[in-house]
Amino acid sequence: MIKKIFVLLSCVLLLAIPDSALAAKKGKKKGPKKPKKELDLSKVVKVQVQVTQGKVTKSYDVTCYGNEPGQMKGKNFTPMSKVVSQYKGRARFDKKAKKKYALYRAIQKAGKEECNQPGHLSLAPYNGAFGEAEARILYDRFSFGASPELIAHSARIGLEATVNEIMAYKSEPQFDADEIELRCDGYLADDSRNESFMFDECPPGNRNAVRDTGVRFDIYNRMWRSNNGYYHKLAHFLHDERMAAGSNVLNSTDRYALVDHVAMLRRAAASGDYIQFMREWNDDYLGHLVWLDGRSNSGDSPNENYAREFWELGTVGPTGLDGLPVYSDLDIAQSALAFSGWIRECADFLDSLGNEYEACFGAKAPLRHAPGAKTIFIGTPWQATVDTDADVLNATFNHPRTAEHLAEDIWKEFINPYAREKEIRQLAQLIRDSNYKLHPVFRKIMMSRAMFDQKSRKTLIKSPIEMAIGFLRHTGIPVIDSIYFDEDDGVYRTSSNRFENLEWNVIDELGEIPTLPPTVFGWNERRLAGEQWVLPWRNAVVWILNQDSDDLEERGGFSYRTRFFSGLPAAGTAAPVLVDNIAAMLNVPLTDAQKAHLVQFLDYDYVQCSNSEKQDPTKGCDADGNRLKYRVFDPHPESDDVNVTDLRGVIAAIAMQTAYRLK
Repeated sequence: MIKKIFVLLSCVLLLAIPDSALAAKKGKKKGPKKPKKELDLSKVVKVQVQVTQGKVTKSYDVTCYGNEPGQMKGKNFTPMSKVVSQYKGRARFDKKAKKKYALYRAIQKAGKEECNQPGHLSLAPYNGAFGEAEARILYDRFSFGASPELIAHSARIGLEATVNEIMAYKSEPQFDADEIELRCDGYLADDSRNESFMFDECPPGNRNAVRDTGVRFDIYNRMWRSNNGYYHKLAHFLHDERMAAGSNVLNSTDRYALVDHVAMLRRAAASGDYIQFMREWNDDYLGHLVWLDGRSNSGDSPNENYAREFWELGTVGPTGLDGLPVYSDLDIAQSALAFSGWIRECADFLDSLGNEYEACFGAKAPLRHAPGAKTIFIGTPWQATVDTDADVLNATFNHPRTAEHLAEDIWKEFINPYAREKEIRQLAQLIRDSNYKLHPVFRKIMMSRAMFDQKSRKTLIKSPIEMAIGFLRHTGIPVIDSIYFDEDDGVYRTSSNRFENLEWNVIDELGEIPTLPPTVFGWNERRLAGEQWVLPWRNAVVWILNQDSDDLEERGGFSYRTRFFSGLPAAGTAAPVLVDNIAAMLNVPLTDAQKAHLVQFLDYDYVQCSNSEKQDPTKGCDADGNRLKYRVFDPHPESDDVNVTDLRGVIAAIAMQTAYRLK
């Protein structure tokens, strides 16, 4: 009876509950789960922190989501604060939980500091160890590599002194003298074919007595042999990453303009004044008037080419950090009108000998300039009224994106590919604070945590010319003239000089010839580092190494034995040391297996088995009937020349590793 009453009351209560309440309850129980918010992967950064407990210090991996430290499993992020809270209550009663609670709290604290400014993204001063590995980073990124002797010297004097040496401009009058010789006909004064003082080839006072090959040879000469590697690297950065111009648009009447353009790049590198650099670009005959069609830009028939590249490449960039356009087509049209008013004028001149020659120059023509005020950056806080190119330049450098865009290029070229919006803004502020003087900015970068953080190492792709010139600087192997015997006159003559050989067999092979960029965008290192360029790089290295040893010693003053074998231990133990030395020289870390293969290459010969050996399984004959025969590598002067051949093979094998193509 009681049971029946209970059932009846239950039914009455259910009937009393409104349908809407039941529906709501049912919905809560069976409704679709709220989808998890997807992570913004651009905010995810993996870092490593060090935590000390007692006398033990260990490293722990931490994932940062923005400024929040945590753990990442698959696509799921768990904040470290949640991990800590899981152990907080149990820590009072459980010893194991107490230890984990203390550990995770320490990781959380260290993680907060690191996530706020990870080491590889921090421009704070570097206080860690500075040895040969760190010295190589500086010379690979801010020069064109360095010899082992210079690297060892830098490791001894420390970071600040090394940066001071790298950035100290050295007077090198010999290179200035070489430049005059080379740009005339491509030959130095000691070359039998040099014609600098033969008036029919290079008459004094003729500005167009210039060969573009000779100008390039001077660039190689300075990159390769000058002690001002930092300044030549900076000039190449400005030529490649900002606005590139090609000499192929010049002819016999304006060849001088290439010399002027290269001089402009070098002035900018020497001064570090980026505003002045862009001001000079506005007046540059090769870059502005010919390469980017400034001579075709008039007020009644505007050409927008230069105005577009001035912003897209040289200053503000096409989009902001928020991904939105910085300028519109109308802004470009207005800017082009402000840049208008140039013409190309040609006239006859006399050289110092009274010979007539024609030369063409750029000149401003007020009647071709669009009159009146123009408005740029329309509808933004940086809207400005302009009339001339100087007005556009001033308004552009007042725009915050100019420093940010420059900061983006500097970061990805010299630091690493990981910078976030926060770091770009910080670097941009440094650029603005220095009034666009770049040397103080680069000094801070060179001495920053980000420069030497493990996550920054081997993350940047070397350009082909960095690989080629760096290989020569690292190894000390010269490129020499090609000589042939003239049977008619009974004398030896030069068929191609060292710079022709370097360009034809190395630099042209790699697809990056200075002053001949494919477009105004310069060269794409990622494309040039692709699979299709592995074989050209191999060919370039092999060509350098296959130069005759006797010729290298006789005409280049270079000996493989002196360079690589001096100081090695006795035969039997020399091979591993030699492999280590070359790997360090080229800044290529090797695995144990790779090193073992190279040591085997030096210490063994691959020979054909005899018939009896083929029958003996202990002799190690392979399916092709060959085996390894121990022939200890002997580095001493009296040893067989086969060791020099093997040495070249080891150098080539290490230079072909992917790590050599990274800095």
